[in-house]
Amino acid sequence: MLVAPVMVIDLAFSFLLLFTEMQQTYGLWLWLAFILNLMIFVSTLLVYAPLHQKLAAKYSVNKIKKLVKLNYYRTVGWTARSLILIYLLKDALK
Repeated sequence: MLVAPVMVIDLAFSFLLLFTEMQQTYGLWLWLAFILNLMIFVSTLLVYAPLHQKLAAKYSVNKIKKLVKLNYYRTVGWTARSLILIYLLKDALK
């Protein structure tokens, strides 16, 4: 999995943010961002990566359609997490 190292680093930083002074002000938002990140990571590991491996082994239009359909959930998670992080950054830079 090519993106695994970046995803692990992202998850680690997301976790570490829970133990910074930002936790006092943005605790709920940091936890929500971490949970979204964790859900994205786990789903990538358990659902998307195996599906990609099956596609790499044998081309299947049905598997591609399934992958595209399932990817909407991950996209919603990334979008929600990005909006949270943009809000936190904007508020922190006031």
